[in-house]
Amino acid sequence: MTHPLSLAGALLLGSLLALAGCASVPPPEAELSAADLALRSAEQADAAHHAPLEMRQARDQYDEARRAAQEEHNLEARRLAESAEVDAQLAAAKARAVRARAAADEIRDSIESLRSEAQRGADRVQ
Repeated sequence: MTHPLSLAGALLLGSLLALAGCASVPPPEAELSAADLALRSAEQADAAHHAPLEMRQARDQYDEARRAAQEEHNLEARRLAESAEVDAQLAAAKARAVRARAAADEIRDSIESLRSEAQRGADRVQ
């Protein structure tokens, strides 16, 4: 049979250990800074236009991370900040890919135009 005091002591000890574990997670300052930088980079890449879903997710997660950090839920804040950073990086990459595709299409059109001109010139010579 379990003694009531030993059960209460075990519960108290478990609670204290859980609180100590939560308190030992440092504030996610570096993660929040990295997420902020990734968001700014994505904004400069015009990701809001080319990857709006990813940008919205990144901003929402960043805002949630800041709120969690203010409430000292550091582990959750760190996870959200890291997720926001990755989503912002994805949005920036998608925006760069769209711009690269547009540039490639423009170059392809220029090459085709030059080929047509060259062919017309060759036809005149013959």
